[in-house]
Amino acid sequence: MTPEEERRRSIFAREIIENPLWNETITLIRNRLMEMWQHSDWEQTKERENVYQLYNAVNLIQSEIETTLKTGKMAEMQLEDRQWLRSNQV
Repeated sequence: MTPEEERRRSIFAREIIENPLWNETITLIRNRLMEMWQHSDWEQTKERENVYQLYNAVNLIQSEIETTLKTGKMAEMQLEDRQWLRSNQV
């Protein structure tokens, strides 16, 4: 992926991360999953494992979006460096 593409993806990632509805939804889902796990019987191994996997999936989604944002920031710096080098060539 080119730095320009990474920068564009970063813009979309920032819009998601800064969206209050996204943050409320992620928090709500995490809380509900944690409640499901806490209120499950210890003998409900399959159900508890499913909740655990769902909780981790939510965290993975959030992490991937954050990684996209960070990658885009690095791409932005790379593009700025290239531009600076071009403008300062003798």
